[in-house]
Amino acid sequence: MPCPDCTRSSRLAGPPALPKSIISTPPLNLDTTNRNPTSSEVTYLKDIIERAQEAFLIADEGSKQIKSVLDGWLEQRAQLLRIIEGHKTILSPLRRLPPEVLGEIFIAYLGVGGMFAPILLSHLCSRWRIIVLDTPRLWSKLNVTITSSNVSRMRSALEVYLARSGQALLDITIQHQHYLSNLLAPQAHRWEHINLNIPPDLHLELIPLLKDRLQSLKSITLVRKRRHYIRLEEYEDARLIDCYIEAPKITDVSVIGVYHLPLPWTQLGNLKTPVALDKCHNMLRTAEGLTNWTVELLPPTDISHPPSASFQHSRLTSLRVDFLYESAAGQVGFFFSVLTLPSLQSFFLDTNANPGLLDGEMHVESQRSIVSFFRRSSPPLVTFHISLGMIPDSDDFFVNCLQCTPKLVDLQIDIGYSNKTMITDQFMRRLNAKYPNFILPNLERLSLIGCMRFTSKPIAAMVASRMPAATSLTGSVAILQRLSLDLVRVHKSSPMEALRPFISDGLHLQCRVTGDRTGPPLSHLGCPM
Repeated sequence: MPCPDCTRSSRLAGPPALPKSIISTPPLNLDTTNRNPTSSEVTYLKDIIERAQEAFLIADEGSKQIKSVLDGWLEQRAQLLRIIEGHKTILSPLRRLPPEVLGEIFIAYLGVGGMFAPILLSHLCSRWRIIVLDTPRLWSKLNVTITSSNVSRMRSALEVYLARSGQALLDITIQHQHYLSNLLAPQAHRWEHINLNIPPDLHLELIPLLKDRLQSLKSITLVRKRRHYIRLEEYEDARLIDCYIEAPKITDVSVIGVYHLPLPWTQLGNLKTPVALDKCHNMLRTAEGLTNWTVELLPPTDISHPPSASFQHSRLTSLRVDFLYESAAGQVGFFFSVLTLPSLQSFFLDTNANPGLLDGEMHVESQRSIVSFFRRSSPPLVTFHISLGMIPDSDDFFVNCLQCTPKLVDLQIDIGYSNKTMITDQFMRRLNAKYPNFILPNLERLSLIGCMRFTSKPIAAMVASRMPAATSLTGSVAILQRLSLDLVRVHKSSPMEALRPFISDGLHLQCRVTGDRTGPPLSHLGCPM
């Protein structure tokens, strides 16, 4: 490297070569024997030591000079790196982002950082702090769990958040025990989403404070903790519900623990609520705009009257039905007997939610009603999960339902761990893409849970018919991407070894086969990247 002052090379010279007289070995190999040196040899050795010490002092001084120069270079190098990185930071694209864009990024971060994310962001730098304090929406999401030990701290936090949120609409989740109604209720005109999980006596505090003030409310989740579901007439804070249903913009309602509620049905797009079996049809008929319905069916108030006339709901795309009472075994068909849902894309049917339904038989009339529902609707189902504590008399029930859903992509069948077995080799053959009348050409994900009776060869043949090598020949069959088996008492051999070769074809395979409902976790046999 040339010197910046004189342009001469600034390469440092190395040390001079040591004289041979210093680096020569002791005479007569005195270093390898214990022989006592002679007087002439002593004089010779002392002379070498003296000259080596002189050379050592020169080398030591030179190394100190080199170290000093090296330290200077290293310090200058570090200083230049700091200058480079500092100036690069100044040129960072992040600094050029407008405050409004950074504010939107911070708002997106709320989903990761939680309620206290604005506080963390405001402590990183002065510019970010100014942006955080000038973005009211960052302070509008309140997720508060209040207990007797943190009331004072949460009150202070709420006061800060409410002040900094300005006039932004509020997304509030309140959990348990202590409710600071004097802080949140005055802001009721700003409530957009509210999730209340508080005791009834605290609900009652709100009633006089909310009347005609919920003009911005769009969704509500109301949890009434109790061991059993109660009717509205038994619900001591029913007046609170009346307040919420006066909200002109409300579209999403989720109520847990209360049923027979008067709701603004024509406004609703998403609804989760318990309902008596004989009331569900009128509820759905009234909610003409409903697209997503999660219904927990409870004992009917009057089952003596037949279902109402058949009707079609053309907007419902997602339905989840949970049967929560033991006498439902003979009444499952009542729910489906009059429904036609031609737009249904996601369907979840669960009768395992009540242990009293396990190991029972699904009545023939119920099976016929469900099959007729599928045939009437011919829904464009993409996802179908069915969990049955009540077992149909054969797997023809599943075939008859599924042959009406050619667009199905995701299928899960859970028949529980009962004494009966279901899903036979015949069912696997109907899924085999080489079978003349096979079903579900678009199936990509299949999950089977419980006591199955199929053997290894048919399921292996079914999977082979849906692997890339086979589907490339037809072009009309989707590739099976994921297969999950959680099986009990499989007839004959386990299918695991027969399915293992398909992992190399890209199949994500999970499999557990045990003699009872206990056993090792699902084995992740294959998970292609």
